Amino acid sequence: MDRFISIEKVLLVVFVILGAIMISPFYMPVLLAAISAYVMFPLVNTLRKFFKSYHFALVVSITMIAIPFVLLIAYSINDITPLVHEITGLSQEINTILEPAEEFLSQYGLSKFAVNIQAGVTGLSEYMKSQMLSFVFTIPMLILHITIYFFSTYYFLKDGSGSIKFFKRYINTLEYREKRMIQSIMTGLKNSFDVLFLSYITISVLVTIFAWIGFNLIGIPYPAILALLAGIFGFLPLLGIWIVYTGIGIFMFLQGDMTSALLVIGFGAIFLNIIPDLFIRPILGSKAGKVHPMTIVIGFFGGPLVFGVNGFLIGPIVLVIAETVLVSYMNFYIDVSKEHN
Repeated sequence: MDRFISIEKVLLVVFVILGAIMISPFYMPVLLAAISAYVMFPLVNTLRKFFKSYHFALVVSITMIAIPFVLLIAYSINDITPLVHEITGLSQEINTILEPAEEFLSQYGLSKFAVNIQAGVTGLSEYMKSQMLSFVFTIPMLILHITIYFFSTYYFLKDGSGSIKFFKRYINTLEYREKRMIQSIMTGLKNSFDVLFLSYITISVLVTIFAWIGFNLIGIPYPAILALLAGIFGFLPLLGIWIVYTGIGIFMFLQGDMTSALLVIGFGAIFLNIIPDLFIRPILGSKAGKVHPMTIVIGFFGGPLVFGVNGFLIGPIVLVIAETVLVSYMNFYIDVSKEHN
């Protein structure tokens, strides 16, 4: 019997590991779907009472998030082509300006500096265009991730309650210590979802709105696609958004608009980076996850260093669960000690 149980446990671990490996390319959309389902569940229950059908409420809820998402992507794609042409045109304008400068500088033996500037501008233009084209080539994989996200969200909403009830029935078969440990892990997972929703999705949405307002006020071209990029890079705390507003600042500077360049860089540094990442995110995350703000900060910045890109989601989940379990474990033995005394 012991041998059978040990083989059973080994097989269970093997298949769990294999399953995790199979899911690993889609951790991000699946985790985002789980968070979305967790957040949308109250909405689905409200719509179910109104429509008298749970499945119809699910479809309506998914459609409510799908339509704006698709429209935003479609609108942004329309901006990509003129943006590429703008980059190409800017490169040609700069090279046209530098041609007479090269003749002037050649009189003093400094023509190589103009040539180097021309080469740098051309190289930068080609790099930006290649990045745009690379994004276009990644669209099929992006569509696959989006499809998995929506299907996962649907089935998390549809079957999530039943799965949780089934798991709770299993937990009730365990001893008290094991039951308390698993319950603390589940509590930590729930708290981490609250953290991720408030700290990632909410901050990303706020950054997108702030960026769109700021870019419009400053007069930045293509504010919608650039604000969307800022929101996407908002998932990369402190490391990503600066690329967007710094790139815009350089673009405006090369066009001769120094005021807009300085305004967009200053606006981005303060309202898109420093305030969201170092103030709003830790405060919201610590309150939602019932953990210390340092846990949130280290989870957000340490996760990517350990787990790569997926660490932006996995890092906070791991640390929030770790602190929750540790506090629960310590409280358990404190309670035991009080009972004995």
